[in-house]
Amino acid sequence: MNDRIPLSRQRKTYFAPANRDSSHEFRRKVAAVEENPLLREVLNAMPGMVLVLNANRQIVSANQAVLGILDCAIEDVLEKRPGEALGCIRAKDAPDGCGTNQHCVTCGAVNAILESQNLNAQVVRECRIRVAGASGDGHLDLKVTATPITLEGEQFVVAAIEDISHAKRLDVLQRVFFHDVLNTAFCISAYTNSLTKDQKSVEDAGKLLKFLSDELIEEINAQRDLLAAESGDLKLFLEPVATARLLEELRLKYLKNPEADGRKVELCSVWDGTIQTDRRLLRRVLSNMLTNG
Repeated sequence: MNDRIPLSRQRKTYFAPANRDSSHEFRRKVAAVEENPLLREVLNAMPGMVLVLNANRQIVSANQAVLGILDCAIEDVLEKRPGEALGCIRAKDAPDGCGTNQHCVTCGAVNAILESQNLNAQVVRECRIRVAGASGDGHLDLKVTATPITLEGEQFVVAAIEDISHAKRLDVLQRVFFHDVLNTAFCISAYTNSLTKDQKSVEDAGKLLKFLSDELIEEINAQRDLLAAESGDLKLFLEPVATARLLEELRLKYLKNPEADGRKVELCSVWDGTIQTDRRLLRRVLSNMLTNG
């Protein structure tokens, strides 16, 4: 007897097939994986998250890394699709869960799985999913490696999932750092060239060069601090900081900044008090806010 859902009863989808295995079919495929001890040992030997999916992209097995990261039992993820297990908010709004939302068309995870099934080959894709958490919505940057396998005549996909959020953050930080440093370096180069052409501008150019050199050192120190924060090695140097004085220093600094050309930088009502903080990090945060403004 065929336990698959008849074509007339197939569910609606905006992208990937929406059908799911019947309970009997699903249990049979779970057993096919569970009865293969070598596969189970290999899955649990992998340090990252690994899922085994049936042809309808439902989880029939997961390694210990998945259960540890999601803090759940295997029963909590069985029959779900990857996005449903990971908490993707798009899966909740889809006609039949993960892969069937109109937004899933651009999802690297779903596309990796579908392409690996169609091509019968390993496919690697990156994706960014929006997940709901206790403290609000957030994003996960993932790299999904989908590999088709055959067990007892049944087709499965082994999906290895790597969280690359940290690497993505570092990439953004590095691009911002090099952008800022190169801008400062170009300004230094331009003013240095002016010294060789116009002796009358030596004094003004010298002051600007001192300012830009200090800016360059600050950018390099800021990048060092960001990398230390990402690796968990950042050490704070707390000291009393006068708020009004610090803000006035930033105001004067940005009066010389090319980004403030044609703009007024003024202080309105300012609390003139003292706080205990890391002065350099606070300056960096406020400077970024001024630049973005």
